[in-house]
Amino acid sequence: MKILTVCIFAIAALAAAFILNKVFLPKQMQKGMRIFFSIISVVCCEILFILFGLCLSLKPKTDAAIQQTFSALSDQISQVSPGLMEQQVETDSIIEILEQADIGAQLDKATEGLNPAERFIIIRLVRSFFPASYSIDFISGTLRNLLAENAENTGRVSLSQIFSSAQYKISETAQSVLTGIQITLIIIFLLFTVCFIITAHISKPHTERINKSITFGDGAEF
Repeated sequence: MKILTVCIFAIAALAAAFILNKVFLPKQMQKGMRIFFSIISVVCCEILFILFGLCLSLKPKTDAAIQQTFSALSDQISQVSPGLMEQQVETDSIIEILEQADIGAQLDKATEGLNPAERFIIIRLVRSFFPASYSIDFISGTLRNLLAENAENTGRVSLSQIFSSAQYKISETAQSVLTGIQITLIIIFLLFTVCFIITAHISKPHTERINKSITFGDGAEF
């Protein structure tokens, strides 16, 4: 996430916190309580807004990083075993090819230049499609589906086809996850706003009612 993006969302968070404090904090509230509420609003808004900005900036970067990762994987595998990527084989034989390709090691190399957040997301997603060890009984359900979809007509498939399908599905999954996080952050912000308003109202000092009834006796006023 670029410094400029962080600054933009940090300023937006300060603006949101200022509005909450200005509009919803009662003027009669004690100074100590007002400072406490102000600090809470600033901290919560900063965290939520910056996380939202992080997800927003990760969306295009994650897509590009996934594409670059699979491109690097394909190039490295082709250098080790020329023609392996395009080789059409029976679906059962794809396990042997995946073992030869050593996707785990190739993935680590291909993602070395990414920042920690991007690297973590991409490695977790790719490994959910391509487990670290392979066997007919162990391969993931997503990989089974990819094999079935790509070998539906001929019963044969290439690593290039599998990579292409996996890249699309991983990008789609990453976008869905990031969008889900953004929606969750918006809901949390709305809930925080409601709780902030209610708590501020409850904390409002109650002015004592003045008894204006007529008092009889000495000093009585008529």
